[in-house]
Amino acid sequence: MLTAKFDIAKLASSVKQAGKAFGDTNRTAIARVGVQICRELAVSTQVYGKGGAKKKQQDAIAAGIHGTIATVSEKQFRDLVSGKQKRAKIRNRWVEVDSSRLLRDVESAMKWIDDHRGAKGHAEQMPQDSIGIASKSTVAKVRRARFLRAGMAKGGFIGAGVAIARHQKGANRIAIGKNFLGYAQKHAEKGTAQATGSPFKPIAKLINKSRHSGSGYVLSDAEKSKAIGYGFKKTLTWYKRAAKTAIDQS
Repeated sequence: MLTAKFDIAKLASSVKQAGKAFGDTNRTAIARVGVQICRELAVSTQVYGKGGAKKKQQDAIAAGIHGTIATVSEKQFRDLVSGKQKRAKIRNRWVEVDSSRLLRDVESAMKWIDDHRGAKGHAEQMPQDSIGIASKSTVAKVRRARFLRAGMAKGGFIGAGVAIARHQKGANRIAIGKNFLGYAQKHAEKGTAQATGSPFKPIAKLINKSRHSGSGYVLSDAEKSKAIGYGFKKTLTWYKRAAKTAIDQS
């Protein structure tokens, strides 16, 4: 397994010195770090990575639905609800169905999926005799609803990055581009940021208001630590490149 360890105190000191040499205030320097950290957090948040993340997430959502809910026809579902039919054919096997497994609307189906997550937070692959059951129309609505929810945690970090970026001063600013994880940008309103502390010891507070962003299966503590480390490291790299460009243009 690939791991990364950072001396945050040393990196922070190096960023502070680089920022000072570049003419930045401490507040601008920490804002630059905040933007980079948010970029890293957005990338690290499940589903991992940038390339094909939307499709990965949609595939995972679909797998979660079908792993926890069996789909039956509208007529068959009505017959199960009325008691006219007591069994359903699930994955090529007829099983007895009790009313507690019948998911009659989108809300109950969404709750069922969220309630049946494994130790790592992924939806379970439930056996035929305990899986939830819903009609085709209900499953289609659940699919649409959960797809709309995809990217919320990533979007929250994007929004936090956009917010903290505003605290940079000067013409040269680190930004989160409009095309960065484009499918998650619609959830950017779920993120915000605050710049607090004194001018000498500024603090960047990055806030993700997405309900599930604090869950370990969405973003582990190890990934958070890596994001902070890479955020400082990439800010330092940015300063070095910006300084070289300034010298070349002088």
